[in-house]
Amino acid sequence: MPKFQSFISILLASSAGATLLASQPAAAADASSTTVGELVVTATRRVEPLHDVPTTVTAISGDLLKNLGVADMKTIVEMVPNAVLPNDPENFETYINIRGIRQADINAEPNFGLYRNGIYSGGERANLGAQVDVDRVEILSGPQSGLYGRDAVGGVVNVIFATPTFDGLHGYAIASYGNWERSELQGAVNVPITSNFAIRAAGWWFEQKQGQLYDISLNQYIDRYRDVGGRLSARWDATDKLSILWMAEAQDRHAPSLTAFAPNGITAQFGVNCCGFPSTGPMTFNTIQEDTPNVEHWAQTYLSQDITYDTHSPWGVFEVQAAYRNYHLYLQEDQDHTAFGPETFPMDIMQVQYRNERMHNFYVDVLWKSPADQRLSWILGADYFNEAFKFDRIFAGSVDFTKLNTPFAGPGFTYGNLLCSFLMAPYDGGCEAYKGSPGEPGAGAGSFPYLFPAIGIQSGGNAFGLPGSEIDTEGVSGFATVTYNVTPQLKIRGDIRYDWLRKHLNYSQGPVPPPAFGATATSAAYLDPLFAQIFPPFSLVDNKTFTNVAPSVNVQYTFNPNVNVYALFATGFRAGGYNVTTTSPAHISYNAEKAYSGEIGTKTLWLDGRLSLNADVFYMRQTGLIEPQPDTSAPSFLGLYFLSNVGTVRTWGAELQGGYHPVNWLNFGLSVGWLDDKFVSGMTSGPSGGLVPLAGAQVEFTRHWTIDLSGGLDRPLTDRVRLVGDFNLRLEYGGVMDAARGGPPTLAWPDFNDLDADAGFAYGNTRLLGYVTNAFDRRIPQFLYSDGIENFNTGRTFGVRIETKF
Repeated sequence: MPKFQSFISILLASSAGATLLASQPAAAADASSTTVGELVVTATRRVEPLHDVPTTVTAISGDLLKNLGVADMKTIVEMVPNAVLPNDPENFETYINIRGIRQADINAEPNFGLYRNGIYSGGERANLGAQVDVDRVEILSGPQSGLYGRDAVGGVVNVIFATPTFDGLHGYAIASYGNWERSELQGAVNVPITSNFAIRAAGWWFEQKQGQLYDISLNQYIDRYRDVGGRLSARWDATDKLSILWMAEAQDRHAPSLTAFAPNGITAQFGVNCCGFPSTGPMTFNTIQEDTPNVEHWAQTYLSQDITYDTHSPWGVFEVQAAYRNYHLYLQEDQDHTAFGPETFPMDIMQVQYRNERMHNFYVDVLWKSPADQRLSWILGADYFNEAFKFDRIFAGSVDFTKLNTPFAGPGFTYGNLLCSFLMAPYDGGCEAYKGSPGEPGAGAGSFPYLFPAIGIQSGGNAFGLPGSEIDTEGVSGFATVTYNVTPQLKIRGDIRYDWLRKHLNYSQGPVPPPAFGATATSAAYLDPLFAQIFPPFSLVDNKTFTNVAPSVNVQYTFNPNVNVYALFATGFRAGGYNVTTTSPAHISYNAEKAYSGEIGTKTLWLDGRLSLNADVFYMRQTGLIEPQPDTSAPSFLGLYFLSNVGTVRTWGAELQGGYHPVNWLNFGLSVGWLDDKFVSGMTSGPSGGLVPLAGAQVEFTRHWTIDLSGGLDRPLTDRVRLVGDFNLRLEYGGVMDAARGGPPTLAWPDFNDLDADAGFAYGNTRLLGYVTNAFDRRIPQFLYSDGIENFNTGRTFGVRIETKF
């Protein structure tokens, strides 16, 4: 608490000083100067200057992203105070953590509301992909459910892509080449067809043929990838009142399905270090040992339409937005994470995961916005969301039955008996005890010896979600935002939203019938009883309905055009859902998660608009926090888990953001975040069973401190040549990781520093630069698995880049 009080004192003192300075009348800015307060945003679903928005918004311009060569969401998030995005080992890229609120697992919906050009684009798979031809990114921190609806419990990420304009033919192109044979091509062109109709086309090709992770068993880099896509948008101003914007995008990505390895080595059987099982020994980035390629391929298409009718009268603006998204994923992953095959050792099971997903969703909303310049203004809206998410997740295994008869503890106890003891522990320890499973000479149920037929290597498959499994979601919302200008300086805004959401589950798990994944009738007869301990067969049809009312209240006082202060109370809501990684129907569902937040802040502009300082402090309380729990109905060494509402968390935080533009060829940006989040109540399952209190534990994958410093240089050297450069320095301190499913997280998350920079020369509209990312080559763990494998962030990359505008 003393650290918090000290930091709050600093923030309030600096804010007070900024208020006093900024409250002095501002001199007229020079016509050639550039101010830091010019960026406009749509955070309140109206277009207004960033400085006037009474909430914490980080707005990042598309020019800054292009100058830094940024096209990924991770780097964008790292520019936001109190926000982190750990490298996702399975490349889904959705684990955005804002103010300590994060997505609990890839099988849960995200904790943030994802929007594209102001239109909702979330759902079960809120894939982020390449961020190309971006006009700006707006990230709203803290609960936003009153204005933006469900999933906005941690905040909102709104990516605004560039749209067509009528101001002539123009565009840009960027090409780069770097180490690991990484090449990038992207560009866009704006084409006015008539005085009121224009189109814009953008495209990209990102490819990396090598990487920092090398598999010596397969003789290949496992983190190579290719991301290709294109976007076409059209704008038609049919009249001076009616405008229509269409957008279509297609993206195709080939990437690794798992970028992880075992620094301390891994054993051949479920990561259990006993019984003479072979071990890989310690692995490094360049000595990974896996015998199955980790690959994934996902493709998605996106269509949207935005119809705006401005009455140019007190009736205001009517707007209809709609979007459709179609997504398909195929994934193959080495699940035992070794190069040991079934011929290696008597009890070795070669395991491969196959994931197949298809999703399509449709979203539409209707808005009525009154003119903003009247004393009482409002936004009324309603939306509808419908999604079908089809999935299957198959685990295929191969084992040598002949080798299973090798004696382990004398002729009466074989490795097959040992395997049965592991998998049948919840029963009586014998394979033949499971539903009359077949066996060679046996002494009866639960007794040894149990002998397997000498039929060599056999294969089969079991599933967390057999083909045909599906989650359907349907939601309806209505909301109202009312703003009342009490005086020219004092403004009060209230938001309220009602959400109704229904989820329907049709789910089956268990053995995959032959001939899938190499299974035969013989192998199924013997393997199904073995694998049934990991995937007990069952089917379930279920419906869950969630409702929520989310209010928020905002009070803003403007001292003058240079300074305003605000106070905000907001709520957040994330609906519950269904687990698809549990072995028991009792754990299949979980309930909603909610957050309540209070925030005060100030926004200031001074030095003729060349300097901005924004500061805020907040307190938040989360109830029903969703966390992974170990599945105690399965053997613990399998690492199986489910999602559950485990407890209540309180969070204190403070943020400082600033921008400085001392001269027209130099600019700097700064963001600082401090966070203290702790469980105040709740219980979690211990690693060996039983319940353990969570009170006092920190929420995993959050940072105590985040600091981001950026800058840009564009200095004329001659009439034609300029010196150009950009940098972004990211520092992260504190935090814990979830080292295993079960018990409060206690493993320290190593501190992190990351410097991205480029420098070069510009001639006219063309820039030639050298660049480096993660210049310090700092690589730290991002996720840990129960069998000992870890994934790390990407190390140092460097190369050259050429950019041109026309």
